Amino acid sequence: TEIYTLSLHDALPIYVLIDAPRLDLSGTDVFGSGANAGLGYDDSPGTSTIDLFQGRLRNVFGSSLSDGYTFTTNINVPVESTIRVNALFGGGQGSTSAVPCDAGEANIFFRGGNAVVDEAIYGGNRDYRRTVNSHVHIYVDPKNINGDLIDIYGAGYGAESVAECTHVYLYGGVSVRNVFGGGHDGQVWNAATVGDQYTWGDPKEADTYGEREHNTNVYIYEGATVTGNAYGGGYGRHATVSGAT
Repeated sequence: TEIYTLSLHDALPIYVLIDAPRLDLSGTDVFGSGANAGLGYDDSPGTSTIDLFQGRLRNVFGSSLSDGYTFTTNINVPVESTIRVNALFGGGQGSTSAVPCDAGEANIFFRGGNAVVDEAIYGGNRDYRRTVNSHVHIYVDPKNINGDLIDIYGAGYGAESVAECTHVYLYGGVSVRNVFGGGHDGQVWNAATVGDQYTWGDPKEADTYGEREHNTNVYIYEGATVTGNAYGGGYGRHATVSGAT
């Protein structure tokens, strides 16, 4: 089952609020954009925002199900949240690499100390296509239903998903299991690679710090703890990074 917003190429902001303590939609995915359309267009970009307070869901996506380009996505897990989800994705799901199902700027803000994420948090897409620029902000310990720490990824899950420039921020006092600048199996491509493969939207150049360019960026602030390992790249054998970490 899926829940998604209107399929409009519209610049109006979309807002999704999940705040129902007895809501059990554990087999349902929620999307910030449409089933087969994104949000906004070139000269009038649109934004989708999802606030997760209470209830139980499967996966939550900032962008669309199978088609379209969403310029900006925001997933918020606020301080008072008791939401339970399988996973969070800053981008969309995607059904094929040939059809755009893209997010431009994907943002996740995780502040809910009593929220539950059973699998992991991903800055990018789940199955196919790309998230251009991801930002995953972790302010409190992210845990599963057993109270165990989970993994954080800057990019996506599936081997056919692509991110271009990822950022993971672990703020002071936070503990996570493992952190990856890349994806589970999702790839990170630099602008040259993206330009060869995709024609929908401009490639995102890597961020420049001094004389170095970085396509994956993991920020571990003073007081933050990684109980496992921290990787500039990804997890699986397909999770390659074309560019610098």
